[in-house]
Amino acid sequence: MRYYCTYFDKNYVVRALALSSSLELYSGPFKLFALCLDSESYQIILQYGTASIVPLKLEDIEKYDKSLFKIKNSRTKIEYYFTLTPCLPRFIFSKFDDINQLTYLDSDLYFFSNPEPVFKEIETYSAVLSPHNFGPDKIENTCYGRYNVGWITWKNTTCGLDALNWYREKCIEWCYDRLEGDKFADQKYLEQISHMPEVGVIDHTGVNVGEWRCNYSNFSLKNEQILIDDVPLVCYHFQQFWLNDENHVDTIIPTRQGAPSSIFIKNIFEPYAITLSNILTQVNQLFPKINLKKGTRSLESEEMNESSKTNNSSAGLSGWDDLSIVLSRVEQIKEIKGSLQSHLPLGKTKADHHNFITFGYVLGLVATKYKISILDWGGAFGHYYLYAKRLFPNLQIEYTCKELPNTINYGKQYNKEISFIKNDQEAVSKTYDLVFASSSLQYSDDWQKTLYQLGTATKNYLFIARIHLITEEISQKVAEVAYGKNINSWLINRTEFYQEFTKNGFTKSQEFFTFESVNTQFGELEGRSFLLEKLD
Repeated sequence: MRYYCTYFDKNYVVRALALSSSLELYSGPFKLFALCLDSESYQIILQYGTASIVPLKLEDIEKYDKSLFKIKNSRTKIEYYFTLTPCLPRFIFSKFDDINQLTYLDSDLYFFSNPEPVFKEIETYSAVLSPHNFGPDKIENTCYGRYNVGWITWKNTTCGLDALNWYREKCIEWCYDRLEGDKFADQKYLEQISHMPEVGVIDHTGVNVGEWRCNYSNFSLKNEQILIDDVPLVCYHFQQFWLNDENHVDTIIPTRQGAPSSIFIKNIFEPYAITLSNILTQVNQLFPKINLKKGTRSLESEEMNESSKTNNSSAGLSGWDDLSIVLSRVEQIKEIKGSLQSHLPLGKTKADHHNFITFGYVLGLVATKYKISILDWGGAFGHYYLYAKRLFPNLQIEYTCKELPNTINYGKQYNKEISFIKNDQEAVSKTYDLVFASSSLQYSDDWQKTLYQLGTATKNYLFIARIHLITEEISQKVAEVAYGKNINSWLINRTEFYQEFTKNGFTKSQEFFTFESVNTQFGELEGRSFLLEKLD
């Protein structure tokens, strides 16, 4: 008998049922202890779970582990969930003393072959970790942890429990969804655990495979068995896998594996999508609100949903506050933080690098004293602050980011060193050493009004970055697609732009390229950035 455990809420319960169904297909006898994080998920497991699933209630583990419950209100929902990773197996060992070995699995894993070869490999260890095995294109993400939480095996031995208890104590002490020194959520602690007695690392490369390693892997079929680099694929980690309307899949597909006829798509992604769809259809018969759409993830809360209704003079920007876009930006800020921990060039592309170095040039002009103030208008999670500190580590920056409500709610979690403001008037009620708007002016309802407001808030420099200019037509709104959403955007006439900033008392100090000009139905479209300086 194999023993597994996992946890999930109503947004991941369908995935958990899929995980269980894959174990039914490929594992021998097993029990899956399923920690249900809300009442809906518990009821769904009772209704649709098989005899192999043992449902557990969150309140039971909280009654047992009082230290866990004590820190609940000090963490976001997702951070509290992360904290549960070591607490769950500890609870199970205490309640079921006949269990000698227990494997924690993320609920979005799915098995494609028998895991017994893996258990044979690791049978002598008291705790076992699974490495990310990052591909060369993802190596910068090592800063988030060499090991992935998706599969961790524990034994009920002295060394196993010592490692597990240490892990729990550390997660109770600190477990936040951000990179801070040698800590990141529940994951970076695994690097220290790897050096503890009787701790092993899974050598089998078909375990806990994710998109982070697939671009440089070879997938093949042998006797209907999926192989990855000639080794059986045991389980795949379907991170960020969503089913939208009409079962359209929204996920990260490794670039080199994306051909519709590829083994990766036909034999891995499609079967998983079909399994999720079938389970969801069943669940919806009694629980019609359950879905797998992007944006329905654990990090959501009623407070966040309500905040999107807040009146704001930038309501025309509200498309950017869609939760699916905000969640995509969460992944971006994680990647940015990861890249800044390495010695890689700034940005993923030459264009990114050029934009960030241009910002560095502007910052260098402003940084004539040891402490400066900056207003970042529409700056998402304030990632330019991170670049500023990379370029000028000794510069003290009072950094304010003007954004929309949902973006602010998430931004406060991922960038705690800056201030966020959601009200336009409050943001421009004081003056700053530098005011800049990077790829945001064109999304204002009234770009002329916004340009004027920004001008009133700067002491000297105004940096308008990454705007779209036309010369043959007057300024006009068009629809563009961003993160899969239709967003209204201004194409700004170059002459009108010059007239506006001149009227507001500014002169052009520098003009920068942001992308090569392209021909459109509106004439030549230019991507430009402007450093404007206030006239005396």
